[in-house]
Amino acid sequence: MTSTLTTLDGRRAEVTEKLARVRELLVAQDLDGALFTRQFLLGWITAGLEDRILRGTDPGFVWALVTQDGAYIVTTNGEAARLEPEEHPAALGFETVTRPWYEGPLDGVVANVCDVNRLGNDGFGPGRDIAGALQVIRMQLTVGERERMRTLGAQGCAAVEDTLRNIRPGALETSLSAEAASRLEADGIFPFVILVGGDERRRQYRHPTVSHAKVERDVILVIVGVRGGLNVALSRSASFGSVDPVLAERHLVACEAEARAVQACRPGATYGDALDVQIAVYEAHGYHDEWHAHLQGGPIGYGPREFTPTPTAVPNEFTGFRIAVHHAVAWNPTVQGAKSEDTFLIGETDNEWITNSQSWPIVEVPTGSGVLQRPAIIEL
Repeated sequence: MTSTLTTLDGRRAEVTEKLARVRELLVAQDLDGALFTRQFLLGWITAGLEDRILRGTDPGFVWALVTQDGAYIVTTNGEAARLEPEEHPAALGFETVTRPWYEGPLDGVVANVCDVNRLGNDGFGPGRDIAGALQVIRMQLTVGERERMRTLGAQGCAAVEDTLRNIRPGALETSLSAEAASRLEADGIFPFVILVGGDERRRQYRHPTVSHAKVERDVILVIVGVRGGLNVALSRSASFGSVDPVLAERHLVACEAEARAVQACRPGATYGDALDVQIAVYEAHGYHDEWHAHLQGGPIGYGPREFTPTPTAVPNEFTGFRIAVHHAVAWNPTVQGAKSEDTFLIGETDNEWITNSQSWPIVEVPTGSGVLQRPAIIEL
């Protein structure tokens, strides 16, 4: 049954909440309008409207413009013909304004609606860049966004796990990538990231981009899936027969590092605090400076990571960013071929694992405040 949160009325209510956030920001920034040109931010302000022409390329073909007294979809005549019957911008509260495709950039349409000297943008288009401020107001996910992320997480997880359950020795990494992508696309999920590392490639490279190599012993499959602008990330590993003992030990370290980082993600703590906890696990198991080899994850939502914090010992601008209820996180500690990665929603009293099929073998990681389950390496 369709949830009321994903109907047009439910999405319209979500858009109303977001318009209020943006208009409050306009007052604070002394601006008349905010321009959304990036595909994932179009998804945010419209509660899921998608522009999937040049996938993952910004600026997109469809923009949104918010002023104190209006909300607009800005696009060409060709795109407008599809948007109303399939995406329903009017029902969501947006007026569509267009130009012929042959009359140059969309900037001129924007200028007809809002003084570009008093316009903020998301990093592209006319106006001044307020991308950082827009990031802050979108990170606390609405009720509807959390529900859509749960569904996205479950379907993304099923695509990855079903792909791995069906592989056989000698399969090409490209075949695994194609199978995972097919399963994701069947659910309307754009595979923004697919990484496949078999055997030595997973041990050599922290980002094993897909190759034509054969998988003979074990493999890791990593995805970031996007739908309606929202992202989820997860990694799973499989082994033909018993798991290599060295890889198994490293996997347990990665699982513990992720579990403790997730547990440290409580409202009021900082992302740097959580990362410090993750790094401490490496150190405790003798993997000194392991975190130097690969980025460690962070908050997720309308970006594959909203930003990448660094530890408090070497802070960046995001280290001190405070975690809040209804943020989402995806940490991804790696240990020389092993990796543990899933997406979690930060809740009032606990964190919710949303990329979880409940059918994959698990390992139980003891932590300071209980046991946290993490995916094991499945033996096929």
